[in-house]
Amino acid sequence: MQKSGNTPLIRARQLERQLGIKRIFIKLEGASPTGHMHDRLGEMAVALCKARGWHQLLVEGQTAFIDAICHHAIQKDIKTWLPKRYNPTLSTLHDHALCETHTIRKSRTETYRQRLSQWASDHQACFIDQQVEGIQLLEHAFTDIFVEINQKVKGDIGHLFINHQAHQDSLLAKCMMRSLFDGVIDIIPQLHGSITEHLESSENEADPSHVITSTDLKEARNMLRRHEQLAVSTQGARPFAVFLKQYRAGHLEKDNHVIILEDGRSLVDIIRLKDENILTKAQIIDHVRTWLEPYADSFEETQDAVHNAFEKGFILLARQNQTAEGICVIVHTGFEAFIPTYHLAYIGTAPSTKGRGVGTELIRRAIDLSHDNLSLHVDLTNRSATRLYQKMGFRHAYNRMIYQGE
Repeated sequence: MQKSGNTPLIRARQLERQLGIKRIFIKLEGASPTGHMHDRLGEMAVALCKARGWHQLLVEGQTAFIDAICHHAIQKDIKTWLPKRYNPTLSTLHDHALCETHTIRKSRTETYRQRLSQWASDHQACFIDQQVEGIQLLEHAFTDIFVEINQKVKGDIGHLFINHQAHQDSLLAKCMMRSLFDGVIDIIPQLHGSITEHLESSENEADPSHVITSTDLKEARNMLRRHEQLAVSTQGARPFAVFLKQYRAGHLEKDNHVIILEDGRSLVDIIRLKDENILTKAQIIDHVRTWLEPYADSFEETQDAVHNAFEKGFILLARQNQTAEGICVIVHTGFEAFIPTYHLAYIGTAPSTKGRGVGTELIRRAIDLSHDNLSLHVDLTNRSATRLYQKMGFRHAYNRMIYQGE
C-alpha cells in the first residue's frame, strides 16, 4: 500500500531553554488529515478492506477512530456503515457526515460484537472494531512511528512518552522488540505511561511521578501552547504531563527524550489576504519564489498567479507570533465542471518552520474555502510534496503537457 507521509517530529528548543534540559523531541500526530494518530489506523483499515475485495465497511469505535476510517474510505470509494444501537442511550455515534447508519437490535443469545459481525457478513461488508482489528492495526502504527522517529533522532532514545492504555503495554513492548531485531534501534527506550488520579488504587502503590491530575494536564497543554506554539487537547497533553513530572522528580538523564502527542499539531494563524495591508503583492511574490526554491516558476508566471488569486481566487498566509511562516496561492480557473474551479498554484513555507505541519494546515484551509473543488500540480521530482498531497486526499489524475514548439 502507498502509505501517507510522515508526521512532523520537532525539536522543542524553547522548552529545552525553559526547563534547562536538552534534546526534547515532540512527534505531532495531529498533523494529519483527521487530526489524530488514528489517521494511520484509518488508512491501513481501508487498505485492508480494499485488498480483500470489499466495497463496504462496518466500523465500531471512538469518534476519532471512525472519523479516520471514513476519511480514507471515501477516497477509495468504499461505503462505510456506522452501527446505531437499538437503545439510543447506549451510543452517541448515531450520525456521521460520511457514514450511513444501521440499527443493531438487542439479542439475548449473541454479544454486541457477534451481532455486528453477523450484520457485516450478511451485507458483504468488512467489519473493523477498534477493540479488536483496531488493536492489530495499532501495532503496525506504533512500529511505523518508531521507525520515523529513529530516522530523524541522532543517537539512542532514552525515554519515550506516549498516551496509551495499560492493556497496550505488551503491544508497545512487542513493537520495540521488533524495532530492535530489525536494527532500527540499538537500545529499548524506557516507556512512560501514566495513572489517572481517580483510578489510582493506593497512593503507596503508584509512583507519584506517573500519577496525572487534571491540573497537571492543563499545565502541560498550556506550556506546549505558550513555549512551542503547539495545539493539543487536554487529554492529548498527557504524555507531556508525565514528562514534566519525571523531569521534576529528577528521573531524566541526559538522553534523547521523545514525546508523542496523538492529536498535537502546530498552532498557526491562517489568514486570508483580501488586500495588501498585511503583505503587498511584491512581498507575496518574493515569499513564493524564495520558499519554493528549487521549484519556483519565473517572476512573470508567479506575478500572474498572484494577481489572479487576489481578484478571483484567494491567498492564505500562515503566521506565528506575527511572523510569516507559509503562504498558499489559489487561482480561479473560470470553470465549474470541466476542471476544478480552484487551482493551488503555489504553497511554500519558511525554512525555519519546515517539518512543523504548517503546509498541512494551509492545505486544510484551502480545501475548506474551495468547498473541495480544488486541483493542483506538482513537480514529478518533488516526492515529499507528492506524499503530502496524497495524504490530504489528492489523487493523480493526468500528466500535464505544454507545447514548446517542434
